[in-house]
Amino acid sequence: ALRNRDLARVLEQVAAVDLSVATWVLICLFPGIRPIAAFGSDALREELLPGLAAGRLLAGYGQTEPGAGTHFSALATTAAPASDGGLRIHGEKTWIGNAYWAGVLTVMAQELDAAGKRKGLSAFCVRTDRPGVRFGPELLSMGMRGVVQSEVAFDGVRVEEADRIGVRARGLEVGVDSMSFSRFAIAATCIGSMKRCVQMASRFAGRRPIATGRVLEHPVVRLALAESLAEITAAESILYRARREFRRLYDLAERQDEQPASLGERESE
Repeated sequence: ALRNRDLARVLEQVAAVDLSVATWVLICLFPGIRPIAAFGSDALREELLPGLAAGRLLAGYGQTEPGAGTHFSALATTAAPASDGGLRIHGEKTWIGNAYWAGVLTVMAQELDAAGKRKGLSAFCVRTDRPGVRFGPELLSMGMRGVVQSEVAFDGVRVEEADRIGVRARGLEVGVDSMSFSRFAIAATCIGSMKRCVQMASRFAGRRPIATGRVLEHPVVRLALAESLAEITAAESILYRARREFRRLYDLAERQDEQPASLGERESE
């Protein structure tokens, strides 16, 4: 498996060619596959990861709602006990990446007890072909034409205990982990895109003739490119420092038995 450092390098290179494709790749990897790989049961991983790794199956992540995003306690989607066993998910999600391309979605929901009282946030693996899953129209964004995003509604979608991701009422761990690594991946794609922009600007400036020579020979242009390179280098330094901090914090949490053992990154510097 690729380490986070290597994944960031891959995302940088893909983003340098097409930012939309890079964004789609990171959606598949981090909010899509990671919750299942890091928090799913052995049976769930054995069932889904081979198809996800091969690309025969795509995954998405359902957290954002019309009235809440990263405000986890404000999420209104619920998972209530069903009279015939299992749970039923009711709610609406929006701006969900991959959405109707995905075969499985990690859905964040407030789990209820039999009396309708909240027990806490939980995460579930929902197959998108299950009865009650409805997709809304595609939500268009500026420039990101290669990424599909849409609304998803859950009308009493049945899930079993085997579909649970992580620990009951501790879905916050899944959500924070997913958001943290997704932000890391987004930063990598941005850096790759910025590098490409400076490369193309420098190439154009080196070829474009003006009265005094070439555009690249103008001090103002050189200063602008130098400042851009300095800012990119600073951003890249912060990104890979964050990667090291991820590893340190997860290793510490693993030693304190506060996180599942599968979360610890076992990678060499």
